[in-house]
Parts: sequence; structure tokens; C-alpha cells
Amino acid sequence: MGEKLNEFLSSNEFKIFKDEDLREKAIEAVNAILKRLRDENLDPPARSQVNSIFATLQTCGMSGLEVLAEKQKAKEQKKEKDKANMREGFWALLCKHIADQNDPCSLSGLAHTVLAARGFVKDHSMLKPPERGSQKTLNKQAIKAFLDAIALIYFEHFICHFYYCHKGGNNGQAV
Repeated sequence: MGEKLNEFLSSNEFKIFKDEDLREKAIEAVNAILKRLRDENLDPPARSQVNSIFATLQTCGMSGLEVLAEKQKAKEQKKEKDKANMREGFWALLCKHIADQNDPCSLSGLAHTVLAARGFVKDHSMLKPPERGSQKTLNKQAIKAFLDAIALIYFEHFICHFYYCHKGGNNGQAV
């Protein structure tokens, strides 16, 4: 499966997906996150924090971004802890958006959907224990390879739209 997955990840179909479909997904994600922040009366993150997303991806990859997001989420939660009504900030929402496998709009959910449609990720729930474990491992490896392949382009679109909505020509409103 690894060779076929690598062929798919370097195919023209995947390149078009990264350029067109990912842009739309990134715009939807930014709009949803900004709406939640606005609804909760929370400030968006500082520009330097948003810049750290791309810098982290370039140096540490997707796993580095997950670590960064978790650390920033912990800092947000520490600030919110003193308040009576704890709210989810930007980094908590970003963590969910990256890793929530039950959300088809999350990056992990998107990876699962795209890869399952092409047979790279298979349902392991009906398999017996030895095969179940190996299929879970194969699924995780395929999803990780997919996320690593899309991360830079996806977050480039994400950050550009975030800047457009937050400080650009849209007065901080999601489009």
C-alpha cells in the first residue's frame, strides 16, 4: 500500500486537490473558527502566533504543529481557568480542527474521507484482533502521510484567509 499511496500523493489529481479543494476547506475552517471566537467574545491570536504555524510546519512538520497547538491551548486554558465560564480559544479550536477524527470537516476527518474513498484507509472494526491492530496502524500511517503532504499548502491558505478576515478588507468578518 505504501507505494500506491506515494503514487497517489504525487499524482496530478492530488496536486489539483491540494490547490483547489484544500483552499476551500481552509477558508471554511477559518470562517468557522473566527465565528466561534466572535460568538465567544474572544480575541483572535496575535499575528506572531499565527506566523508560528507556518514556521513550525516548515521546521517540524505536522507533528510539530500539533505539539505547538497543544502547548498554546494549555496557555489559553490557564488564562481562562480563572474565569467562571471557560471558553475555547483559537488554539483549542485549531487542535480540534487538526485532530478530531469524528469531525468530517477536521483535517484528520478529511484525510480519512479522501483516503477511504481510494482504499488506502479501511474499516478495522469488523476485523479480528491481530488484523485489527495492523489495519489501525496502516490507517494511521496513511493518514499521517496524507496530512504531511497537505500541511504546508493547507495552512498557507488558512493563514492567508485568516489575515484577510482579521486585518484585511473584510473588517474581521468571515466571508
